[in-house]
Amino acid sequence: MFVEGDTFQILAENIPVGLALINTRGEYRYLNPKFREMFGYDLSDIPDGRAWFENAYPDEEYRKVVIDTWIKDFELYRPGEKKPWVFRVACKDSTVKTIHFMPVQLASGEILIAYEDITQLTRARQALEENETKLRLLYEKSVDPIFIFDGDSYVDCNEAALLIMGCKTREELLKYHPLEISPEYQPDGELSRNKGARIIDEAKKYGGSRFEWLHRSLEGKEFWVDISITTIPFGNKTPLMYVVWRDITERKKTEKELKDSEERYRNMFDNIPFPTFVYDFDSLRIIDVNTFAV
Repeated sequence: MFVEGDTFQILAENIPVGLALINTRGEYRYLNPKFREMFGYDLSDIPDGRAWFENAYPDEEYRKVVIDTWIKDFELYRPGEKKPWVFRVACKDSTVKTIHFMPVQLASGEILIAYEDITQLTRARQALEENETKLRLLYEKSVDPIFIFDGDSYVDCNEAALLIMGCKTREELLKYHPLEISPEYQPDGELSRNKGARIIDEAKKYGGSRFEWLHRSLEGKEFWVDISITTIPFGNKTPLMYVVWRDITERKKTEKELKDSEERYRNMFDNIPFPTFVYDFDSLRIIDVNTFAV
């Protein structure tokens, strides 16, 4: 054993990280059980640094990167100083693990290295990053304008939001409060600032809201949107609102044209100067009459 004392020996033999002691000649003098379990190598496989690098890094290019890092860092090391690294390591059974290296140069010149297997953690982080990337793409590339609202102002928006508002940059759009990009009055006659404030309060209180709204682009063009707000809590932080617009301008235009058409029909029908009836073709039941028939 490389140290004296039963306490340290017990610790080294049972610690949940790999340990290796390398002497000043680059020879491996001790490998603890966790090291052998982690990599499958023992002292007969890796008697020195050369054998370790050849076994652990079979790819020559990657091996060179690791060796260069090792040499460069240890040239600058002082006894007791720690310099962590993260490298991939090929194990004896050909599996590859991601290892967090924690080397320390001892006062004797020997090097004590602790090895932590972070393979699962690395994979989890990579999966999380991939999911975040996918979600960001879904957000950015959505055909519907999307905003992130903190209750006072927009803090983010996607590309579709810039397009519908006629803006070139996020900074240009995010400086506006939602009510600043609305006409003074909504079509129902209510002031936009009053109606908007009430809707925002409701979304905060009940966790969300959905409504139709008349907005105005920075170019002055008015358009209708169906707005869905979802309030998302973040622990002790200020809740954020996920706001999705759906452009319904064409639908509202069609609805108005249909309403106008029905009104023209009703005016024409009611002004026919004699009693007029409309019958159901199958049942011959009267389904409508004009004013002269009443």
